[in-house]
Amino acid sequence: MARNRNKQGIPELTKFADGLESVYDALESRSHNKSSVRLSREEQAIVDVCETIGFIEGNGLHSFWYNEIDQMSVIQSFRMIGADQVANVLEESSWAKSICERGADKQGQLFFTEEETRRLDAIEERIYDGFQNVSDRALEFLRQNGIKG
Repeated sequence: MARNRNKQGIPELTKFADGLESVYDALESRSHNKSSVRLSREEQAIVDVCETIGFIEGNGLHSFWYNEIDQMSVIQSFRMIGADQVANVLEESSWAKSICERGADKQGQLFFTEEETRRLDAIEERIYDGFQNVSDRALEFLRQNGIKG
């Protein structure tokens, strides 16, 4: 299944269920508040998943590997909530990290060859299929773990 696009051909962003959006907002706010109690691993998984989906949709899959985050922890967060398809696709694209480590040119362009770009684009299209089920899986994960915003 290809990424959903609107009438103008612009890719649509993943829609989060209202319950997930409000919990994410509360957890994300707490995670940035220095006086707040640290998030549990389960709460952090929800923040990781929601932030990563928005980040990839806004900046592309290559940016996930270029960003200074703990990618393996984020992949584990997708697994924790039951989004194994997304975790598998992220792992499949891990070769991009070594390319991102090469750096970028003066215009900020990473040094991907045409073939590497095509390969990453194909993987990126598949990740959007996985994003479609994340909201439901995350809501179930919230219920199972008693997480509230």
